[in-house]
Amino acid sequence: MRRTISVGLRAAGVLALCGLAFAPASASANLPAGCYKSQKEEAGGNTGNYKNSTCTEAGAALKDEYVLAEPLGKITGETWCAKLTTSTKTGLYSNSGCTTQQENGEYTDIVIPESKTSLPDLSVALGASYPLKLQVKATTAGTKLSTPAEVLKGHGFLLTLIGNELSSLGTYEALFKEVTDESDESCKSTSDALGEVLMSGTYHIVYTSMSPLEFGTLYLVLPFEIECGAEKLKIEGLVLSSLKASAGEITSVSGVLQDNGEGKPELTRYYNDGGTVVKAKLTVKASGGTAKEGAEEIEEAVTAEAQEGKMFEITNM
Repeated sequence: MRRTISVGLRAAGVLALCGLAFAPASASANLPAGCYKSQKEEAGGNTGNYKNSTCTEAGAALKDEYVLAEPLGKITGETWCAKLTTSTKTGLYSNSGCTTQQENGEYTDIVIPESKTSLPDLSVALGASYPLKLQVKATTAGTKLSTPAEVLKGHGFLLTLIGNELSSLGTYEALFKEVTDESDESCKSTSDALGEVLMSGTYHIVYTSMSPLEFGTLYLVLPFEIECGAEKLKIEGLVLSSLKASAGEITSVSGVLQDNGEGKPELTRYYNDGGTVVKAKLTVKASGGTAKEGAEEIEEAVTAEAQEGKMFEITNM
């Protein structure tokens, strides 16, 4: 595979222009309803209704550590305001900002560790140094770029991911080989060899589910064109794949990138670092046409291996 280009600063500008930059926690959390640790009173007493962290063992109202609730927004630090989801209202507040006290109110304050609302980081192991380079070499994998109306297919996929510092953010370069359209016309990205399509930009490690906790890799695609004979397609937006990794120090991660069989991505929603649910959307626009939602697919699970024998871990797992 060719030398990986440096796209960090250029892609950061695209993030800002597209309004996709990850923002601090907002008042609209969109974290899932579930079992959370209640905030203790200043005097030190518990304010929850359940004894255990799964909220399956009921306790005395306002005397135990956990509550069933839906987070609404951060108050300060790790303290959030939440709406109780049980039929018995034993909250401490009457409003969704948790500013007006009320006995047996609908709202209460809970504790959510910062690690649960911050994006996971890619961290090199002790003794290793940045940059950390991960590579996928799926030389026999089938690939596909599809919309509800058309499909490009390829054979062979190479991916390089680079982390230059302790962060959820890095740069990537993906090369799709032997790419053709539905009439078997060979396609290529601008300035590349016939049959080769090069995609690059930045990636983030994100949460795709909070309960159960699941991860994904979000790829910001720097806008580019694919030429298939006289036809040109402009590609831009976001691509989201699953991410599987073991806890602790590791040498590889795996992932799956699929469409739903109808030209749309199988996996689309993720949490940004404010806890807000966001949709990943890739668009494909033909010359003279309108932009359509599209999907990338690698027709098998792939594994990204760390180069130079380096070990790393994903924090906040």
